[in-house]
Amino acid sequence: MKNLTQYSLSTLALTALLVACSAAGSSPEEKHGEPGRVIIDARTGHIDRPLDRYFMSPQDLLQIRKAEASLTNRCMRDLRYGSHPLPTPRMDHEESYRYEFLVFPLSQVRKNGYKNTRKSPDPATEWSRGATRTQRALLDGSLRRYKGHAVPEGGCSTFAAQTLMKGAKPHRIKIEGMSITPDTSATPDGIIDTVMSALRYSTAVRSDSDERVKGVNEKWASCMQEAGFHYASPQAAANDGRWHGSKNPSKLETAVAVADMGCKTKVRYLDTVVEVQSAYERNLIAKQSPTLASLRKASKVWLDHARAEVNK
Repeated sequence: MKNLTQYSLSTLALTALLVACSAAGSSPEEKHGEPGRVIIDARTGHIDRPLDRYFMSPQDLLQIRKAEASLTNRCMRDLRYGSHPLPTPRMDHEESYRYEFLVFPLSQVRKNGYKNTRKSPDPATEWSRGATRTQRALLDGSLRRYKGHAVPEGGCSTFAAQTLMKGAKPHRIKIEGMSITPDTSATPDGIIDTVMSALRYSTAVRSDSDERVKGVNEKWASCMQEAGFHYASPQAAANDGRWHGSKNPSKLETAVAVADMGCKTKVRYLDTVVEVQSAYERNLIAKQSPTLASLRKASKVWLDHARAEVNK
């Protein structure tokens, strides 16, 4: 469903935001502040970071997406288009945050190297492929009338989004000197995901330039060199162009991946990077408290509307 009904924000604004984040400097207190305690669950791989509490929970996100599908399908039925309805969303498989940091199970890399280490594709992609041209036009509003009925302004996707956000429509959101302006078809889950991902990205960029992270990268590179592999960073190892030529990993790829995971464990790579990024997240939360408070308040309204729709 995301392909056709997900948020539509200003791509230019978000791109500019990410560029601004990458160029921004760090204040001394950000750079040298104590990272504090960070929880990494060794059994599940779950990492608990400060910004996590501001993301929508998987259960609430499912409610929002179910409501989006229900409202969109109702709009389509009202227009007398009943075929190929949006499927009822299901709970996404929760990915371990370790994937974000390029830390994968040793048993997995021994078998697959770096392959199959990315998040599974959206199951709604198959639905999107089957959507007709007419259905797409009704969803985005490019078709103004259908079978004698007026199509809602912006299409059924916009109808669903605006119904969910009635009484708490988002305004321009300022982050790091830039702004994100949701358009009329922006959906609640899309807005929250875009804003929170931008905030998290900004802290990740800052942590990458932190001396503590640079130090652990150097230790990792030295460990890899001892194993016979020369890479400047974990990203360089995972994205080696030689891994993209076939579906099955080569012996070299699996050897590099196994050494990579071993070196990350040896130098405490994950602990260091997560601790540093969490310190930047706490700093950002303090700076962005009005934005986060406003987003949380609006999301409660959106969720109430979603639950009302789903429970009809």
